[in-house]
Amino acid sequence: MTQTAFQKSFKTKKSTAVALAEEISNAYFASPNSFVISKKLELERQADASR
Repeated sequence: MTQTAFQKSFKTKKSTAVALAEEISNAYFASPNSFVISKKLELERQADASR
């Protein structure tokens, strides 16, 4: 999660702290904008497809 926040803040005006705060809040609310949640949903889709 921290690496994603750093990547989102790299070469932008957004600070790493703000990017991390957004990532945490997006993950808390299960927003598909969160990298962690999108990866979770992708893994669940792959698991369902393999059944």
